Amino acid sequence: IALELRLRNRILAKLKDITKIYAKIEKLSHMFSENLNYILGENKTLTTIKEKYYWPNMNKEMKGMISKCETCQREKLTRVRPRVPAFIPDTPKVPNHKIAMDKYGPLQISSEDNQYILSIQNVFNEYLILAPPPNQQANTLIEKLMDHYIYLLSTPKTILTYQGANFGSKFMLEF
Repeated sequence: IALELRLRNRILAKLKDITKIYAKIEKLSHMFSENLNYILGENKTLTTIKEKYYWPNMNKEMKGMISKCETCQREKLTRVRPRVPAFIPDTPKVPNHKIAMDKYGPLQISSEDNQYILSIQNVFNEYLILAPPPNQQANTLIEKLMDHYIYLLSTPKTILTYQGANFGSKFMLEF
């Protein structure tokens, strides 16, 4: 009867020796449960074991063993990203109740020496106006808002912005 051999990472293991490997893995399992210094995380544990051993379905079996190890699961580092609560803005009932403003740029300088785009959108009907301010200073943005929206359509009750530094400036807040 020919012995079946497997080669992986330059380590040759006889399949009949897998029982010895399982015994060593069992020992590793006890080390995990008895000493927290051996808790490396799933990826580092698999990498460390792969340096010395190989057997068929090794990854699957090791992941199963780690998932059953109470100490491993208790001490597992779980990275939880804090979720920002979803903000669903109220939809206005009438036009010009709420507008949304944003600026884009710097862009390539136009023939009129403008480098930014100010977008002003009526939230009720999504009517959009684009205005080209030469800079992003608050007083320039207010001037464009006045010229391209307020003088034409009246003053909105609410202005929604992304709270950039220029929209949150004292000059803009007083407006």
